Amino acid sequence: MADQERHKRFPPAVENWELERIAEFAKKIEPREPEELAAELMRRLAVLKAKPPCDIQDWDAYLWRFLRNKANNWFRDRRTRQKPIISLDQARTPESNETFAESIPVPLSEDSPLAFAQVWAQLGPKLQRFVVVWGALEGDQTAIGIRLRIHRNTVRLWKKKVRQIFIKHGFRL
Repeated sequence: MADQERHKRFPPAVENWELERIAEFAKKIEPREPEELAAELMRRLAVLKAKPPCDIQDWDAYLWRFLRNKANNWFRDRRTRQKPIISLDQARTPESNETFAESIPVPLSEDSPLAFAQVWAQLGPKLQRFVVVWGALEGDQTAIGIRLRIHRNTVRLWKKKVRQIFIKHGFRL
């Protein structure tokens, strides 16, 4: 009974005036690519109309708010998808102006694989995982902390520990 009443007030099909409203909204918000934004908003509206909330008093006002929120989500998602990819030899570490590749310790001894294996064994599983994530996230303390679920100050402390261990074994930083 409630579903029938709901569909009487808000038909499940997207109506022409709603499509016009979406096109107008998309041109206003994203003048460079309005078709892409409009297509995403139409898809979101079709999903909403398939199961509309039952307590909407003013559908027109609700539609504007819905479109605005979904457009903001679309922009946010698009920014994260379009982040530029930087190679490790060009990425800068936040603490200094050196590239990430320059900040990796280099052994001074001739038998570097053996020296590195000794250092790696001394690090232990937590610091080994930390070093791997540190390399993958290019030294971003906050991102490392989030990935490992530790505080960013702990990240700073572990960086010091790792550097001290590498220096102790003859690696230069």
